[in-house]
Amino acid sequence: MAINTSTIKFTGMASGLDTDSIIKDLMRVEQLPLTKLQQSKQLLMWKREQYKEINTLYSSLRNLTDGLRFESSFNKKAATSNNSSVVTAQANNGAIDGSYSVKVNSLASSAIVVGEPLSANESLTDVVSTPGDFTITGPDGTKTITVTATSTRQSILDDINKSGTGIIASYDEANKRLMLSTKQVGKSSAITITDDSDALKNSLGVGTTAVTYGKDASVEINGTTMSMASNSFTFNGVTFSLKGVSNTAVSVDVAQDKSTIVNKITDFVNKYNEIIDTVNSKLVEKKSRDYKPLTDEQKEAMKESEITAWEKKAKSGLLSNDDMLKATLTTLRHSFMNAIEGLPQGKNTLSYIGITTASGKDAYKENGKLHIDVAKLEEVLQNDPEGVKALFTATSTSDPKLKSEMGFAERIKLDLDQAISKMGSKIGASSLSDTVDSSTIGQNLKYLNSSIYTMNERLSRVQTRYEKQFAAMEKAMQNLNNQSSWISSQLSSL
Repeated sequence: MAINTSTIKFTGMASGLDTDSIIKDLMRVEQLPLTKLQQSKQLLMWKREQYKEINTLYSSLRNLTDGLRFESSFNKKAATSNNSSVVTAQANNGAIDGSYSVKVNSLASSAIVVGEPLSANESLTDVVSTPGDFTITGPDGTKTITVTATSTRQSILDDINKSGTGIIASYDEANKRLMLSTKQVGKSSAITITDDSDALKNSLGVGTTAVTYGKDASVEINGTTMSMASNSFTFNGVTFSLKGVSNTAVSVDVAQDKSTIVNKITDFVNKYNEIIDTVNSKLVEKKSRDYKPLTDEQKEAMKESEITAWEKKAKSGLLSNDDMLKATLTTLRHSFMNAIEGLPQGKNTLSYIGITTASGKDAYKENGKLHIDVAKLEEVLQNDPEGVKALFTATSTSDPKLKSEMGFAERIKLDLDQAISKMGSKIGASSLSDTVDSSTIGQNLKYLNSSIYTMNERLSRVQTRYEKQFAAMEKAMQNLNNQSSWISSQLSSL
């Protein structure tokens, strides 16, 4: 409760006492229990925020397991071209491992119609001289366009581009020529112009009834020449994108996408290590008992930097030796370290792919952090991809819930699902109101809020009582002063 000073009072007129200051001092003492309640609430809110930060880390690692616990994640292929300026490739589901020899003889092209150059004094904004109609047909349809006495070359270009025929009208600044081309490529793409009134010919320099076709790409794959209607096509589960022509063949290799798998496993290990560091730092953090949450009055007397430094101290140690956090770390460590039952001996632990914990007399200082030998991981992926996949995706043949036979990704997902659920029961959601938040911290905050409200009501009554008591004292003193003055005046008249 803030001490009420909003009403101006002329106090101490009779007694000579600064009764306002006296009441404020008395209320500061009365407010001590309220301050403790408010500090307890602030500490609890800070504690919830720290729990939430850790829960976010749990969720991040939980999400990373989705990229490792399904066999499909290990079955993805990657296609690599040794000359991406000529051809690039992407391996799709079902792509077969192997090497492709690709020679691009020609690229697929659009149908193109080029107009006569404009003269030096002509421009796009000129009004055309020949009104009339012309019809254009492209891959997407046919459109009749009307040229009026107010049409300009630019407005005609705009009408063609909005015609929905699949034809693009453009202007070549360098050569001062207007050009029509199809959005699609290949010989099935064509432009047909019917211009009986010469409206298009006289305005854009284009006029013909002949059909202009695009061209298919010519490409040799493993020695076989093929015609392709597009510069992007799929062959044997591999999507090839032609970029240029080359006299020599380009090699495209398709194999397991090892780089992505290595990155996923590395991210998985790094996020786990981040959790180890973050949680352990909270578990051993010392509590600064001399630093309590600041009151509003205290903050008013401090600089912002001082408040920040103070609150950093006040927030320390809130999760020190926390049982819930310790239990989660222990569970995660066991899940990472225990061998997978049902897999071959020597291939049933993470050490098989180069993931280990520190060794030696100081190993305990790392609290179970994992180290990854990327070179060894890549080597095992090359020689035994199925073994790597099994380490992360294995499931029990007898009981899907049997953790000892689960792959590491599935184990960690299970552990984190449980940890996140427990955390939710502990902290709830800050967006929930007291009436619906049934979490442990939510209920504690509900109790504190109720206690703070009750205490504020009591303090308001106490302050009112003090004010009335001092007002009565002042009135009594005033009466005494008046009587004293009357007696003095009577004595002086004798």
